[in-house]
Amino acid sequence: MRLLVALLVATAVSAVTAVAAFAAPPTITATARPDTPLFGDPFEYVVVVTSPAAAGAVRIADDVSPFARVAPTRTTRSVSKGVATTTLTETLACLSTGCVSTSPDGRLVSLPQARAVIGRTSIAATPASVRIGTRVPAPEVSAPKPPFTRPDELPAVGYRISPVVLEALLLVVGLILLAAAVLGIAVPLVRRRRADARSATAPNPVGRAVRLLRESADRDGADRRRAAGLAARVVERRDLSADAATIAWSRPEPGPPDATSLADRVEHGAEAPA
Repeated sequence: MRLLVALLVATAVSAVTAVAAFAAPPTITATARPDTPLFGDPFEYVVVVTSPAAAGAVRIADDVSPFARVAPTRTTRSVSKGVATTTLTETLACLSTGCVSTSPDGRLVSLPQARAVIGRTSIAATPASVRIGTRVPAPEVSAPKPPFTRPDELPAVGYRISPVVLEALLLVVGLILLAAAVLGIAVPLVRRRRADARSATAPNPVGRAVRLLRESADRDGADRRRAAGLAARVVERRDLSADAATIAWSRPEPGPPDATSLADRVEHGAEAPA
């Protein structure tokens, strides 16, 4: 029985709390912190909306002119005891003449009213105000030569690398590239000329074979076989090559007439087309 009574009491309290939360009207507040920034300094503009959790989503419209947003807008929502709290946070700064101060005491600037829409209900906040302070004291403004004026002369030019050193480096690099280009052209030409010179001075293999055949006529048969074998290898005409090979391997040994006759045929055969 006592447990039932306790449950009934707790239920009644929860119902009363829920009814009270639903019956509480929504509220909206807008504040700036800090409220005395200097020109160009960021400050936070915070809009807080409380409403019954059952009322659904909250849409907040905030106009921040003449200030500028310097960070993304952040929106958070939390629920406690049937009451939803929606917080919108802006990071603003005075970056234009619309809010700049020319007074030593600063300039009081009010932001437009922030509004919230909850279902079919629309509420507006009391405008938040900030006092924008000046970065230039009054004595500096009225001074004959204010320290904040633009400089009359440009600062000295600075270089990461001295122009003289850079010019020398570029000249050296250019000479190296030029030398590489000259070598790239000259080396193949020299090699080609050397190859042509070697080809020009190299003995003619057919002429050498003819000479050795004539010389072998005054030597022994083995020398004549070697001369005929050389002629068989270097002669391009197949018939002469075959005849030279036959003499080189003939039985009995080739005689002097065989060597001189083959020499004449190879000599004349090399001059005639194959």
